[in-house]
Amino acid sequence: MNNVVETFWKSREVYPPVIHNYQRRYIDLGMVLKYTDGVSSISDLGCGEGQLILMLRELTNISKFYAYDLSITFIGNLLKRWGAAPGLATSVANFIESPKEKTDLSVCMGAILYVLKDEDLRTMLSTIDSEVFLCRIPCNLENRVEIDKFSEEFNSNYAAVYRTVSEYITILSEFFSIESVDRCYPDEIESVYGTKHYFFICKNRR
Repeated sequence: MNNVVETFWKSREVYPPVIHNYQRRYIDLGMVLKYTDGVSSISDLGCGEGQLILMLRELTNISKFYAYDLSITFIGNLLKRWGAAPGLATSVANFIESPKEKTDLSVCMGAILYVLKDEDLRTMLSTIDSEVFLCRIPCNLENRVEIDKFSEEFNSNYAAVYRTVSEYITILSEFFSIESVDRCYPDEIESVYGTKHYFFICKNRR
């Protein structure tokens, strides 16, 4: 994760605008819930303000939540909303190299595109110690697209990599058995930029 990415996310006090955000998060939650039977611990890599784990706290029997994010503001907001309840551990950290707790389930909902180098992505994946890894990733369908420029929309320097589905299958397969790869959202709530989001469901081979 380069300085452009870290600077962008560390400085966020609000999320960049995302179209159809409510509908997308509802679909994300539904997918994660399919994999929570018998799960007592979960890691959320790039958790933001913790919307997902706050909902999982209410809807599941998960008792231990580990939340990683670059933004101290997002983590602070999560802690405020979590309150005095037990079971939450947070880390304001670059989740690529930071050690991960052993959990039953790990999720990364959209943040992988900010891991710009393939070798850094491999490093990140090698640190995940969970039975199941569920990730939602925006992909470009034909060719890899790398962005590193000033964004007028965000009024900030912005960097991201939109890999293809086949690239992700190749890299994820080095560390996991891929159980399924499925489109996340219907076309009417997809990105205006032509990328498509996919759920990758991975099982640990270790």
